[in-house]
Amino acid sequence: MTSHRGTSVETSFAKLIKEEDDFAHWHDHGEEKGKKARGTGTLPFMAIDVLRSDEDHRYVHDLESFFWVLVWTCLNYQGPKQGPHHTLKPLIESRAYSANKRRYKTLKHLLNCEDLDEGGMQKEVVLADCRKAGRLAEAFNPHWHKLIPTVIKLAQIIDNGRRLDEYKRSPMEDDECMHRDERSYDKFLEILHSPLAELV
Repeated sequence: MTSHRGTSVETSFAKLIKEEDDFAHWHDHGEEKGKKARGTGTLPFMAIDVLRSDEDHRYVHDLESFFWVLVWTCLNYQGPKQGPHHTLKPLIESRAYSANKRRYKTLKHLLNCEDLDEGGMQKEVVLADCRKAGRLAEAFNPHWHKLIPTVIKLAQIIDNGRRLDEYKRSPMEDDECMHRDERSYDKFLEILHSPLAELV
């Protein structure tokens, strides 16, 4: 797919932007950096607040993107050297789920949306599911079940950080945010180190 802006070599997860959508005109109208960031990225891996708001892109959004790549891998890949499910696309596009209904329902939440805001809302549903061991056990391929406690910890950190960001954007009177922001590269590495070493 070629345009005056460049060439895209991978369109599997491309999202059509309608001419009437505001973000289709950011490039031409010189809007601020944060709004431009909403129009770029790969939908399943974009941070929720980048999809749902005009927030400037920050390092915490990169950490959240890594989290979504990890979740995607556990959902879509059977294990090392086994590759993704070859039947993914037709199952995502149809209403007839396979025997593992939870897995494909979750993948549909990450892939199907009418606009970026809806994509963010659907990812909020997935993030909530990522804090429930039973839901993850149903959805993840068996090889990745050892990572379920890790995914739960990361999901909790991301959710708490998002709540803190929301509080900072619009603090309520007589209301104190009780969440600590633990979204950092060091914290993620600390949580990931042992589980990933066991899978190698």
